[in-house]
Amino acid sequence: MNMKLIKTMRIREIIFFGGLILAGVLWFFSPSLRSTYSDYRAKQMIYEMERPYREDTYGGATPEATYALFIAALKKGDIDLASKYFSPKRQAEWLKELEAQKEKSTLKEFISNMPRLEDFVKVASEKEYVEYAKNNPGKIVPEEKITISGREVTIPAHQFTTRIIFYQNTFTHKWKIESL
Repeated sequence: MNMKLIKTMRIREIIFFGGLILAGVLWFFSPSLRSTYSDYRAKQMIYEMERPYREDTYGGATPEATYALFIAALKKGDIDLASKYFSPKRQAEWLKELEAQKEKSTLKEFISNMPRLEDFVKVASEKEYVEYAKNNPGKIVPEEKITISGREVTIPAHQFTTRIIFYQNTFTHKWKIESL
């Protein structure tokens, strides 16, 4: 082989491996490079978690408007739309529930049993959170024993309370049903 060619190949190998070593040393000794990448990944993950909330435009300007829109969608039989008035994390669960009601031909009964918001009392109201509650006379929840952190706790019998909880989506400012 030609000596000049061998010399050129060795120089290229030295430059290539030297460059790899230099890049590794810079990466190792430069925490700002690592933290920049980590920050980027963390921001990307947060953005992906927030995406359903950022893109969710269903709901009213008030909790009452959202509830009215939900009931109206149910009465039209549009269960897909009705489920969208719930928080994004609960929409699939409620769509499944409403589909089951529709399949069993009990959707009309389900709608007629929906509580009227006018029968409730606003028990908590914050800037981005509203809770309505209604006691149900005659409905008693029996005493129950549960285990919390390894300790048995007795919850005494009490009157059943229906609660409807709303929250305001901070990205779209639409009110959503969190719990019904």
